[in-house]
Amino acid sequence: MYGKFNPCFLQRIFEEAELTSASYIVDMGSGVGDVVVQASLYAGCSAFGIELHPDLMKLAEGLLSHIQQLGQLSSIPIGGMEIIQRNMLTDATAKYHIEHADLIVCNNQCLDAQGKKSATVKNFDPCQEGCDYSISEDTFYFLSPKWRAWVADLFSTKKQVFQSGDVSWSNNGKDYYWQVKK
Repeated sequence: MYGKFNPCFLQRIFEEAELTSASYIVDMGSGVGDVVVQASLYAGCSAFGIELHPDLMKLAEGLLSHIQQLGQLSSIPIGGMEIIQRNMLTDATAKYHIEHADLIVCNNQCLDAQGKKSATVKNFDPCQEGCDYSISEDTFYFLSPKWRAWVADLFSTKKQVFQSGDVSWSNNGKDYYWQVKK
């Protein structure tokens, strides 16, 4: 299933993270690239995305190309944008980008090699101190008690509520979590 964060929600995330042109954002499971593009347009910051699905990746490449062309034709400052097609749970490139991120956006549940559900949050241990991290309710609640304890030790967590229109998959106040690495 593919879902989107709507622009009004992303703007609130970017404001909460206090993005500037010097910020670096990582979008785990970037889909068609809208988070990467909107962060680059919003703050002029650099943004990196990783997406597994080839059809979504093809759309993302087209979107990034179009936005870069628009940036060349206008005076709109656009930050660097890159999306790669890889597995965010196993790719060393993803770990490198996580280590340098000021903001990580993740709205994914994943299956491990055995087909068991595996939350992506365990991959964020290397992120820098003070890194902001937004995670959806489904992923957070999917963590075993052991992983929730690990998250509590690693991140300060604030429960938030999606407002009507924030996301494409729900209009009724589901929770998400805003986390800052301690």
